[in-house]
Amino acid sequence: MRASTSDGAAAALAALGSALTARGVTDARLGVRELLWADAAMVVDVDVPADRLDSARAALAAADARELDPTRLPGGGATSNVARTRAGSTSGSTPVAAQWFSSDLGFDAAHADGLDGRGVRVAIVDSGVDADHGDLAAAVRRGSIQDRFGGTIASAHGTFVAGLVAGRRTGMAPGVELMSSRTYGAEFTDHRGFDDRARRSQRVNAIRALQDSLAPPDGSPGADVAVTSWGILDAPGVPARDYDQVMATMAAAGVVVVAAAGNDGAGSAGGTISVPAQLPDVLSVGGVDRALRWHPSASV
Repeated sequence: MRASTSDGAAAALAALGSALTARGVTDARLGVRELLWADAAMVVDVDVPADRLDSARAALAAADARELDPTRLPGGGATSNVARTRAGSTSGSTPVAAQWFSSDLGFDAAHADGLDGRGVRVAIVDSGVDADHGDLAAAVRRGSIQDRFGGTIASAHGTFVAGLVAGRRTGMAPGVELMSSRTYGAEFTDHRGFDDRARRSQRVNAIRALQDSLAPPDGSPGADVAVTSWGILDAPGVPARDYDQVMATMAAAGVVVVAAAGNDGAGSAGGTISVPAQLPDVLSVGGVDRALRWHPSASV
């Protein structure tokens, strides 16, 4: 997939250049910023004079190119398997009550039998993980951090998800090699509520993060399981067609993608499961209450 995407980049750039020339934009500069090989696509920078901008946008739209919001793209920061020091990290010394779901869903018994995820690499593809958290530090040391954004992790969402997976006291599989592949920058929210340009940028960021979990830039081994606790849904009952090729690529590489079904409830007619959870190559996960009944907020 990576090779075929690379081979097609030159032809795609030539097609874009021809489309611009046909509109009278002869002095535009085109360059590949990044190959999104898991999706057979690429991100390009288009530099045109201000007085040709409208013509250039029309030509790019005719060539099926989509404009991104550059303020929502990462800057290509370095990746590292060394945890960044962050203020306020939890030491992990305070005892907590037993988690009801660990017992009721059978994980306590599995742990007692020595099944704790040891030897499995799990990537949390989310808003980033606090690698210094006392309940996660050991699991992260066995894995790696992939972060193209850098800087402060403003949202605790990714750390929360990582705790459910690999927390020393609360995780379902505390023995895994935990990876973090960051897909959100300064904020965490889903794709709804943004304009098209911002949503497209978020899609690019998600593809990058999924690629980084599959083939980490730092050379560390890729994930066996990728957890994506986020999703998109255009409207209740209306599926959003995104990430199809990416999930097929992950499946072909042998990676199990586990995705949150969503928090939109059953709705009036159902069909509220978000993408990527609704795609055929993905394991969709919903939620239950303490009586093991379907939670009313869980998408179906």
